[in-house]
Amino acid sequence: MEKVTMLIKINNYEILNFESDTLLYTKSGITKINSLLDYLCSAGHLHLFDISDHDLPGCCVIAIYGSNTPSRAVKYCAGMSYADNQKSAIEKSLLELWQTFRFMNLFYKSKTSLETISDDYLKHFLSCNHSATLDLFESVIENPPLSKNQAPLTTPNILSILNTRGLHSYIYLDTVSVNGSDFHACKFVSPSMFMHMNNAENININNLYSDNFNENIIDSRKSTMVPFP
Repeated sequence: MEKVTMLIKINNYEILNFESDTLLYTKSGITKINSLLDYLCSAGHLHLFDISDHDLPGCCVIAIYGSNTPSRAVKYCAGMSYADNQKSAIEKSLLELWQTFRFMNLFYKSKTSLETISDDYLKHFLSCNHSATLDLFESVIENPPLSKNQAPLTTPNILSILNTRGLHSYIYLDTVSVNGSDFHACKFVSPSMFMHMNNAENININNLYSDNFNENIIDSRKSTMVPFP
């Protein structure tokens, strides 16, 4: 069987080519999603961006899929995750992208109206289902990477860094019992950081966390919701 070479944008936005059977690392790495990678890359374009904060432990990766093929129901899709290392973050972001991809595919194939969606984030995300959204990521320019915090991704380490940087926050916890099993929910809120993801309405763009990069925020993005569910 002929090996398929996929074009992937990863880490410092440099373009890497790799064969589908070797995946991103080794066969002992994320081989269980090789079929997913094959499908996404054959159906359109797949870009992976490492958007980690260099001061914090762990790694944040956002996976972006796009297609210019008119017959494809899904023209744009995204998935994002945070993990203790880049390999795990890549795997989790791709799996989240796939879950969203499946939902979008069924949504459009069933000719469901956007008016049936009550959640503003989801409605905006679905309205971004066109190739022009992918173009926003094609033009990304990244500065040279800074040295990364190598501390383990643990709650004490994160709280220590937040306290050191003066990023005061509130954590709300709740527990609900379903069929005899307890499920726990957590909400993290900080006035020192972005209060939410809707740049179009009532958001504190200027905050303690954004002081280091506020001048680099694209003006057009300061009044537009992010294309993310």
